[in-house]
Amino acid sequence: MANIEKKHIIDSNKLSGEQYFTSILQETYSNGLLCDSDMEKIQLQCIQLLAYKCERYSGGESSSIRVEAAESIMKSNLYTIGSVSYTHLTLRRSTLCRSRWSPYH
Repeated sequence: MANIEKKHIIDSNKLSGEQYFTSILQETYSNGLLCDSDMEKIQLQCIQLLAYKCERYSGGESSSIRVEAAESIMKSNLYTIGSVSYTHLTLRRSTLCRSRWSPYH
């Protein structure tokens, strides 16, 4: 029987721990795993999440916040998405995850 080698499409050395979500998007897009319309959908969802978080940040009292605050919120959103994504991608399926966001319960 022939040896079958596992091929990795995404170079894990190019993934950033701190900016995991952003780096995995870049790698999947550059390797053709995501197309332009996929990237546009993800960007729109990130903007919608940012709008929601900005509204919560201002307590609904203002339709605008400082650019620095919005940048910080977006950075926090992307970090959180990345950390949750990384956790779920590295969990073994047999591991029970009790997170309320987990698809494994």
